[in-house]
Amino acid sequence: MFAISIFLFTSFLQAQDFSAGELDSLFNRFINLRVTELSPEPGTQPQIKDDDPKCGLAIVNAIAFNLDMFDNDQQLLLKPLLQRPVTETSFVTPGGFFKVHYDLTGPNAVGYDLDLLAEALDSSYRFEIDFLGYDIPPGDSATNPNIPSEEYGGDNRYDVYIGNLGSGFYGFTQFEYEVEEGSNRFSSYMMIDNDFLNFFSPGINGARVTVAH
Repeated sequence: MFAISIFLFTSFLQAQDFSAGELDSLFNRFINLRVTELSPEPGTQPQIKDDDPKCGLAIVNAIAFNLDMFDNDQQLLLKPLLQRPVTETSFVTPGGFFKVHYDLTGPNAVGYDLDLLAEALDSSYRFEIDFLGYDIPPGDSATNPNIPSEEYGGDNRYDVYIGNLGSGFYGFTQFEYEVEEGSNRFSSYMMIDNDFLNFFSPGINGARVTVAH
């Protein structure tokens, strides 16, 4: 079921014929998600509303799959924002399934307990893969044999990046490379917010909710 859902989702994204107005709207929503300088200062964000978007998956991947539809100036801004973040440090979760990339200082500094995040990640993996029987996510190094390992997290583990996301977004999963041409199966990575400030589930609880999805 999971594989079918991903197939339908990626097919939908690639089949879009966006109008100029829709492209501008998509561009603005993506900028609100990724360019936190346009978001309110920490501590001043309004409370998240029920109808606010919380997952950036559709926005990010619609941009990535349809990048050539944007004008040159927009593409110059979008391309670096579609790359994996560069962080200060990283660690592997105790279960060995994930590599978490994060900052200790600056605007992307983590605002919750990373040990509890690692526990939530490994628990989600065991439940979804071992208990529910979903496929193991494709490893990124296997699909990027000609790309330096530092460009895809350094190893074949699933990468989770922590950063300051804008406009109340909990996080997103970004597809990268198709495992096999025509398969609609992609390597990917996850990015989650660094503090979930003023969210319905703030701090580590917001992180737990996000990685479980």
